[in-house]
Amino acid sequence: LGFSDDAMAMWFYQQVDGVTRWLRYEEATQKDMAWFVKTLNSLPYIYGRIVFPWDGQAAMEFTSQCGFRNVTKVWKRTSSVQSEIEKVRRGLRSSIIDGQLCAKGIECLRNYSRKWDDLKQVFSQKAEHDKWSHGADAMRTGFEGELGPLMFAGQMGQAVKVITEFDARALPVGVS
Repeated sequence: LGFSDDAMAMWFYQQVDGVTRWLRYEEATQKDMAWFVKTLNSLPYIYGRIVFPWDGQAAMEFTSQCGFRNVTKVWKRTSSVQSEIEKVRRGLRSSIIDGQLCAKGIECLRNYSRKWDDLKQVFSQKAEHDKWSHGADAMRTGFEGELGPLMFAGQMGQAVKVITEFDARALPVGVS
């Protein structure tokens, strides 16, 4: 992941009162998993879940070996990218996106597109694989991996105390 001409894209989110708050977007090209882990460790977040794409087995194992919990992947390649795109669209309706820290990711979502077939005069079924697709595909992977809150055995129904200086409720309502 990311150690080629393809970019490694990461969305960071938090769920509060049924609203998904997209806090940050990071993207890099030609970086290895050690860079990924270093980036995660450098940010002031507590990670509840890390989701890799269907082909991210090695990345999942490495991240787990580095001490992260609740690391998973999408277990099979989606049979319908379009249905997953629709899932993202529905999910974004109850989302707030930090316009500054997610600016590049928002740009990826806005520019995500399908190839145009000049001969048939229709859009193809496949998305264009370009500089915009990494961010959009990363968000789609997150939705495929389920964004729901985590439940830990023995803590069902109990409040989880999180100590942080960041207050997501201070973010503006709506996409900025």
